[in-house]
Amino acid sequence: MACPGKGGTFSLHRYPLGSTCVITSETWPEYGLFGPDRVHPEKVGFPLGEQDGTPIWDTIALNPDQAARSMGLALSGTWARTSGLTVAGVSATPGRAAFMRRTYRPGVENMEGFSLALGCHARTTSFLEIRTISNLVGSRDPKHWRIGPALKRLGPVLDTLFCSAKGLRK
Repeated sequence: MACPGKGGTFSLHRYPLGSTCVITSETWPEYGLFGPDRVHPEKVGFPLGEQDGTPIWDTIALNPDQAARSMGLALSGTWARTSGLTVAGVSATPGRAAFMRRTYRPGVENMEGFSLALGCHARTTSFLEIRTISNLVGSRDPKHWRIGPALKRLGPVLDTLFCSAKGLRK
């Protein structure tokens, strides 16, 4: 399954608005027992699955190169690679963004990546996640939001994924 979509960046310097990122892992920071410093998934005692003999608590590793190959798709060498953080509610304050960045060290925030990755993993289906950057996580300032251009950028991303792999030109 290929999952192109938009996401927020934790660093405009590393992943600027309009850029494209390949996601190499997904973390769901909201599964587990809330503690004074963070959510602790292992304290629930029920892993969400297993990957290579290791329990999946809140993070699932992705292999974008292998997934692309298995689907006959081509990744651009110019797309950045980073980790994803799947949240139920957008991190809309600088304090929340700083906490998430400090605690989980993500590059991109989204709202569906972990569930799709886990579902594909459970069905032994290849999963490839690509995000175009639409906003700065933690900022409500309109200068840090470019949803329209991020969505339009998905067209060229799909062209690269599908046409480049087939040797086609648009």
